[in-house]
Amino acid sequence: MRDKVTSLFGLGPIAPLQIVKADAVVAEANRSMDSRVDGKLTHAEQVVLAGPVKRAKDALGTQVKGPIEKKIDSVKDLFARINIIDQQLDRVGEVRLVGPNGEQLTPEEAQDAHDTLRDQVVRETNEGSKKHHIRREGRGVAFKESLLLAIDLPIFVYAMCSLLNVNLRLVFSGDLPVLINFGVAVIFGLLGTILFAKLMRTMGRRHRRFKGADSSIESSTAASLRRLRCEQAVTLVVLVAVAFVMGSRVYSEGTGAGADTVLVLALSVMLALLVAVSGYINYQGEYENGSDETDRVAHHSGQLAGYTTYVEGLRKQRAVLLEAAGKACATLSRMIIKAKEQAIKTVETSTPYKTIAIARSYATVTNPIEIPEIVTEALEEAERQAADLASHQKTLTGENKED
Repeated sequence: MRDKVTSLFGLGPIAPLQIVKADAVVAEANRSMDSRVDGKLTHAEQVVLAGPVKRAKDALGTQVKGPIEKKIDSVKDLFARINIIDQQLDRVGEVRLVGPNGEQLTPEEAQDAHDTLRDQVVRETNEGSKKHHIRREGRGVAFKESLLLAIDLPIFVYAMCSLLNVNLRLVFSGDLPVLINFGVAVIFGLLGTILFAKLMRTMGRRHRRFKGADSSIESSTAASLRRLRCEQAVTLVVLVAVAFVMGSRVYSEGTGAGADTVLVLALSVMLALLVAVSGYINYQGEYENGSDETDRVAHHSGQLAGYTTYVEGLRKQRAVLLEAAGKACATLSRMIIKAKEQAIKTVETSTPYKTIAIARSYATVTNPIEIPEIVTEALEEAERQAADLASHQKTLTGENKED
């Protein structure tokens, strides 16, 4: 009686609004001895605890329809992306690579062609052939060799200025006609230099396709061999012409300036030879750098490297997504457990729960209070989906994708 009075004034141990409910629970316990056997809720206790249980279910439903469903959707999205990658991996055999002649090859065909050519190159090289030797000075060698020919640019420009009658003294005076003629001379000089370098390297690259084991030009037909000899002759003529332009221009300017004839002649010959040797170096730089077979091997290697990079990229993406899916499944499981624990905590910390505990102590019932299972259809569906997703993740992890 004293507890009721103190509780009525808010001094405990029972909340003021829970006094009547506590009496009902005690009365029911005194009427029936069943509640003393186990911790299950009696009818009166179920009525008292109905409010907290409903609030716990509502909070649980909010969690399921909010963060938990979003996490499920994110896991499904990861699996969808993994499925797309798996489909791409299953179809890698349908990828077509481009062969040296523009033909389409399967990866297996490209690999076979590469291996056949590689074995041929290795075998012939081991037998003493010089045909397939490749220069290993680095990628910048070709640029440096082409840059050597830039020394004839001033001579080309100066020669064009002479042909166009450009007065170099008037170039810096701002005279428009003179500037235009000088610009044309520079353009023609630059084009001449670039074309000369391009011609030397293009001819060297073209002729190496006909290189024999002793590094000389060979052909299966006489007509083809004559054509190659004509091309070499034209290349030599161009080389001599460029060297002559260099030498003659230096000689004419030197003698015109009254310099010693022997010195002028020596400089003219030296610079002409320098240009000629630079052109020859560019030609030989391409001619001696491998063969048609090594070019084909390099082409197949590039195609196969791109294919390998593509496949490995897909596998890495799959591994990353699969790892992320595993972490997401674990997070989803923890979210569901935490939501259920929070629902139970909502009931256990409620005033009605404490009221039942006090009422049981009055009725000398010592068994712990058994909270009814707090579940909803949405939670059961979320748990089912989480279990399916976790199982699917384990299945994907155990798979060995083969091309």
